[in-house]
Amino acid sequence: MDLCTLTAVKEVLGIKGGQVEYDSRLQAILSAVSSDMEKYLCRGVEFKERTQLFDVLGTRFFQLKAFGCEAHPIIVTSVRNDPQWEFDSASEVADDYYRISNETGVLRFLRGVLTEGDYALEAKYRGGMGLDAGDIERSDEFKGLAEACAVQTAFQFRADKAIGATAVSTQGGSVSVVGDVGFLTSVKKTLNLHKLRSI
Repeated sequence: MDLCTLTAVKEVLGIKGGQVEYDSRLQAILSAVSSDMEKYLCRGVEFKERTQLFDVLGTRFFQLKAFGCEAHPIIVTSVRNDPQWEFDSASEVADDYYRISNETGVLRFLRGVLTEGDYALEAKYRGGMGLDAGDIERSDEFKGLAEACAVQTAFQFRADKAIGATAVSTQGGSVSVVGDVGFLTSVKKTLNLHKLRSI
């Protein structure tokens, strides 16, 4: 999922809404930048159904990969513990045995005994930053990420005309890229504010 809209990128570039000649190139760059940013953040962006498995090895804290904001709090469907991985037939862990922090995405067990094992805990939940790019742009918590994505996309669009660029074909068309340009300093600072920290 993209972290900002094509309209936001065009505004940064000063391209009027009716001008569409660069749209396919811009969209390809926007999707690539959004994907790179999501990987850097180490957390899920799109608010959707997720299943995550955890090793249970002496800990009571587990980090969900997708967590959101006030508008999109984490919604747990089920938590099951089974070292044999037969989660469909395993009993659900009662929700009063654990708490989830929406701010950090940490699933913390308050009581009860977890059976240890590799991938012995399954959490099914809905989590993420937003339903779509517009949702992220309107979000108080994440609009800075949307702005950073628009700036980075605009920067890479301008850089693709540089000498020595390599052509890359994608579903949305082809673009030229100048090696690994990396994130702009201001973009990286914004990303670091939202990057998943390990527990």
